[in-house]
Amino acid sequence: VIIAQSVIDELQKLADSSNGEKRSKGRRGLKLLKKLKEKYGRRLVVNSTRYEGDGTDERLLKLTSDTGGTLVTADFNLAEVAQVKELKTLNLSELVLALRPEVQPGETLLLKIIRKGKEENQGLGYLEDGTMVVVEEAREDIGKEMKVVVTGALQTSTGRIIFARADKKQPLKKSNQHPETKNS
Repeated sequence: VIIAQSVIDELQKLADSSNGEKRSKGRRGLKLLKKLKEKYGRRLVVNSTRYEGDGTDERLLKLTSDTGGTLVTADFNLAEVAQVKELKTLNLSELVLALRPEVQPGETLLLKIIRKGKEENQGLGYLEDGTMVVVEEAREDIGKEMKVVVTGALQTSTGRIIFARADKKQPLKKSNQHPETKNS
């Protein structure tokens, strides 16, 4: 695995930012790199070649081209440019979409309500893959596990949101395809 020095430089710049959100992302990225180094040891190589170019994206494209490697990214636009340049690419966002469990309207899940939603009577929970579930009539159930019936889904630029309603009457449907679904 090759990590470009320009990526490490950018993470350090973010970690030193006065913007709290950027600083948090930078620190999280550096912590992840440290874990990868601990896990892969010498198999994780930092490429310190200083490529010319405007921004990290352009330098990553040059590194990928020079090494014949695969560019692994969650940046949709960078992945598209890499594909136009006929570089091998693994788009993590597409991978996440392909691997996430599908939930269908009418499906019953067992979900822990974590916090209140935006609307007056809503509670929020999360699937194991991090997908937010907005549950109607669940604000008073914060901290509890409850049965919910999926009513729909919405794809946003930041991810998918599942909508559900509290289901205190129906038994839980058996399902083997969702790790967050439990049988009662």
